[in-house]
Amino acid sequence: MKYLFRNITVLNIVLAAVAAAWASTVISPMVRTHTSFTPPALKKTEPAKEEIPAQSQVPSPQDYTLIADQNLFHPERKIPVEKPPGPPPPPPPEFVLYGTLVTDSTSVAYMEDRKAPQSTAGRGKRQVSLKKGETLSGFVVREIDADKVVMAKGEESITVHLNDAQRPKAREGIATTG
Repeated sequence: MKYLFRNITVLNIVLAAVAAAWASTVISPMVRTHTSFTPPALKKTEPAKEEIPAQSQVPSPQDYTLIADQNLFHPERKIPVEKPPGPPPPPPPEFVLYGTLVTDSTSVAYMEDRKAPQSTAGRGKRQVSLKKGETLSGFVVREIDADKVVMAKGEESITVHLNDAQRPKAREGIATTG
């Protein structure tokens, strides 16, 4: 018991010393009210002399053309050269449907694009046989029916009919006299 009492007494003395050190560093600056501060000396300045402005001139609009010629927001501070417009979009195709072959297992359309004809040496213009999913002039065949073909390119869709009065087919044949 005597040993325990001695340890508690030593511990209390250490805690009292810590409390006193804390009080001296934290509380004593708050209690001290006397502060001394000396502001720096003022520099002596001479009284300002009033300058009489020369006759005011209003700048002409030509003085501002330099600002317009030099683009302040361009990295090189120059107006960039205007690029010529790109080539116009290609004209829409002019499809002609010459016939279809529709069976249970396969569907074929015989077509031509008059604006981009396909030809072979010695035979002239040729029709192209297309199945569903194949392309002609950038358009994909989506549907083949007995009398029409539906072709699509992105959002654009074209339906080509077999007998279209607005687009007569140029057929080569032998004229007979009767």
